[in-house]
Amino acid sequence: VLVKGLGDYERLGTTIDDALGEAFDKTAKLLGLPYPGGPEVEKAAQSGDPDRFSLPRPLKGEERLDFSFSGLKTAVRQLATTLEPLSQTDVNDICAAFQAAVADTLNDRVSRSLARFRARFPDVKEPALVVAGGVAANKVLRTCL
Repeated sequence: VLVKGLGDYERLGTTIDDALGEAFDKTAKLLGLPYPGGPEVEKAAQSGDPDRFSLPRPLKGEERLDFSFSGLKTAVRQLATTLEPLSQTDVNDICAAFQAAVADTLNDRVSRSLARFRARFPDVKEPALVVAGGVAANKVLRTCL
C-alpha cells in the first residue's frame, strides 16, 4: 500500500490466495510444529540447511506486485509427504528452505515496489517501508528487507 497522506492510500498489490502468516501456520502444522507457526518455523529453520530442498519462489520476477503463497505451501506438503516419516533434521531443513523461499519472494516484491515508487516519486530520496503483522517479527525476513 502506498501512503500518499492521511487517508490517501493506493493499493499496489495484494495477496492472491494464502496470506504469509497463514502459510507459516499451515507449514508448521504440516510439519507437526505447534501454533503459532511463525516463531516455530523460524526456530526450527535456525538448525536447518536451506539448500537441501528447492522450493518455489512465488511470482518472483513478475512485474505485478501481488503475493501468492499457496503454491509454496503445497510444495511443502508434497515434500513432507514424500519424506514421511519426518526426522527432526527433515523438519529443520524444510523450515529453512521455506523461510529462504519466503525471504527471496519478499525481497523481490519489495524491491520491485520500491523501484516503482522511485520512478513515480523521484524527489523522495529515502522512502519509508513499514512492515507489520506477526510475520514481521521474523529476524531473517527483517534482515532481507
